[in-house]
Amino acid sequence: MKTKLIYSVIAAAVIMAMSGCTQESVVNSDTPTVMNASIHVSDQAFQSVDGTTRATNSGVSTTFVDGDAIGIFIVKNGAASVTNEKYTYHNGAWYKSTGSATISYDADAKYFAYYPYQADMTNKYTLAATTSADDFFAGLISGWTLTKDFTGTNYDAQDLMVSMGTASKPSDNTVEYSFTMNHKMALVEFQYPQTVVTDPNDATYSRATYTWLDDYKPYNLKNGCYRILVKPLTDYSFRGKEYESC
Repeated sequence: MKTKLIYSVIAAAVIMAMSGCTQESVVNSDTPTVMNASIHVSDQAFQSVDGTTRATNSGVSTTFVDGDAIGIFIVKNGAASVTNEKYTYHNGAWYKSTGSATISYDADAKYFAYYPYQADMTNKYTLAATTSADDFFAGLISGWTLTKDFTGTNYDAQDLMVSMGTASKPSDNTVEYSFTMNHKMALVEFQYPQTVVTDPNDATYSRATYTWLDDYKPYNLKNGCYRILVKPLTDYSFRGKEYESC
């Protein structure tokens, strides 16, 4: 999708399991503890067919924007202490819907996240499949649907990414959570030569455009460069017609 890198330091009160316990005893207990959270979310760039890496929006400065949201799961021994908790990006930090910025911590748990957030995750994850994010979110990935409209925010909204994250050891009552998102849809990029048309009446220039058929509305990265997301290992066909002056 985009090269996304957000680092947010979130302050919150630590809930101790019992009076007089040290931080170490709480962290090592079987009960998840709410900790201060430092959340680091990035995405692994698309890989081209020749194995090289490229950012999806080369030449465009992109980051998560206010309103973007991820879903987080925390799983241990086939049970979830956190299930599809929504964290929304706002002013450089991630917050739950309650306005809180805390998250549970368990040293032996597995941490999973996906983007974009969906309220209904029924049959889209498997608590027993914690070997990888692909296994955990197998239902979400296999059932992901794409439209033919990738204009505006529609491109980002269809760019499914998942991650199996890590949690650092607590330091000063803060845990760093790191999620490197992997794109689960494939990217198809079309590049066409550009034609410049001169209007002799007013000396203005009009750049020609490519007309897409089959109702496809690709993401127009720049003049002559179009991008569409597709499901991997699926046959697609795209049609268009000659350039027409703007």
